[in-house]
Amino acid sequence: MGTLLARLNGVSVWHGHRRALDEVDLDLVKGRQVAVLGPSGAGKSTLLRVLAGEQHPNPGRVEFPLGRPRQGVVRQEPLLFEWLTVAENVALGQTLKANTADPALVAELLGLLGIADVASSYPDQISGGQAQRAAFARALAIAPDLLLLDEPFSALDPATRTDLQSWLVDTLAERGLTSVLVTHDIDEALVLADDIVLVNRGRVAHRWDNTARADGEASAHRHPLRAAIRAAYGSDWEPGDEEFSGPAPRSVHA
Repeated sequence: MGTLLARLNGVSVWHGHRRALDEVDLDLVKGRQVAVLGPSGAGKSTLLRVLAGEQHPNPGRVEFPLGRPRQGVVRQEPLLFEWLTVAENVALGQTLKANTADPALVAELLGLLGIADVASSYPDQISGGQAQRAAFARALAIAPDLLLLDEPFSALDPATRTDLQSWLVDTLAERGLTSVLVTHDIDEALVLADDIVLVNRGRVAHRWDNTARADGEASAHRHPLRAAIRAAYGSDWEPGDEEFSGPAPRSVHA
């Protein structure tokens, strides 16, 4: 196994009396891409919030053997600030973290993502696809070690989605980044991830090592793992599983 970037160790999360994660163990290896599959309510986004430090385990812990990595986050909605231009939105993370921006890096990312021509535009003047590209640029502008992706392609049209997925594959490899992608889309996981996990009722129910990633949607449809993942996805999920509950534990403080 490669260098360990992060480890979830026995992580549980309770929302009142509902258990969103149940003793999850998960390793993130530097330079590898992880896809987290599972239906709505299975605990995927909660897992991502734990990694981002937005949700604290109770009980369990998150370990960062190399120190807490710098994290960039891209969500389903771009969440751009309407009063800032595209370029200003991209530079915002740099400004917040270091009180300064790197105009050269911002310009590089705008060009890389094909949105340099709308750098001076405001969010209400650009398309949804351009806005999501700006969200990716903003996340990369802080030079992250770990990219957390919460269904960032789900609201895009098929052509834009395919284009951005292809770009992401190349960018992650070129920059040596680690990513965790939350998605409902099995084909997307087969294209983007080295490691695929299926979350069911707050637990990691299955894991697959995607040794030969698909190079597109057509390739994903023929992928040898696809049938196994679809079978596990269907057999492990029952309506209402997200509502399993019990007595919440007492607060645990590290």
